[in-house]
Amino acid sequence: RMNVQDFVYIKQCPSCQSELIRREGEAAWRCINTALCSAQNLEKIIYFVSKDAMNINGLGKDIIKRFIELGLILDIPSIYHLDYDEILKLEGWKEKSVENLKLGIEESKGNEMHRLLIAMGIDGVGNTMAKSLAKKLSYLLDFKHYSIEQWQSIDDIGPKLAQSLYDFFHSEENSAMLLKLESLGVNLRGAKINTSGILYGKQIVFTGFRNPELEKKIEFLGGEVGSSLSKKTSILVMKEKGSGSSKEKKALDYGVEVMTVEEFESSLPV
Repeated sequence: RMNVQDFVYIKQCPSCQSELIRREGEAAWRCINTALCSAQNLEKIIYFVSKDAMNINGLGKDIIKRFIELGLILDIPSIYHLDYDEILKLEGWKEKSVENLKLGIEESKGNEMHRLLIAMGIDGVGNTMAKSLAKKLSYLLDFKHYSIEQWQSIDDIGPKLAQSLYDFFHSEENSAMLLKLESLGVNLRGAKINTSGILYGKQIVFTGFRNPELEKKIEFLGGEVGSSLSKKTSILVMKEKGSGSSKEKKALDYGVEVMTVEEFESSLPV
């Protein structure tokens, strides 16, 4: 073919002009300027307030962009000391909408600790992992004392995720941000585990489906919802038993009890 040129990757971030790096085993190129890159700061704030994270109603992507442009939001902690009088002066904002925004922000302060963990945007930490980690300690910042080996000893945490968690909690910048959030009223404490519940000390794993209401009941009864089957799993819950699936065979090899959804639900108190 004629006039074919090699593709040349850009070497600088389009937003802040900092160096781009590509981690071993990854295809993506990343900006190393995590503290000062405006594009990264915007995406962090958008993710922080999102439904799966802190779930702050009234702070959509366009509103966040506008507030950043106006200097009303600078970073994540600044969400919690917004100037509502200034917002009320903006076009399109009435007392009711400002009040709703304030209410959404105030309510998010009381979120369970696992939601704040999700909101930090750590690679590999989704809902199930965050809930599992939140049960390890009663105070989020105590994770800064964890070694790489301690992280890797936790179920479902491999070397890559262990390194991400270690790096996050050993960052002075991240520790300062979490302390600032705490000073602004955001909860960094874990919920007390029901040690007298019938599922205390048991790990339940679902396969082939998710049931958020049942997951809440398991946690209420002191149990833990696992993200994957292992020898530490207590019960594997399936839609149907006897299908001969590899997951069911593996559970039986591990000596893990296998139950259908109906069997599991009927075993729990009403």
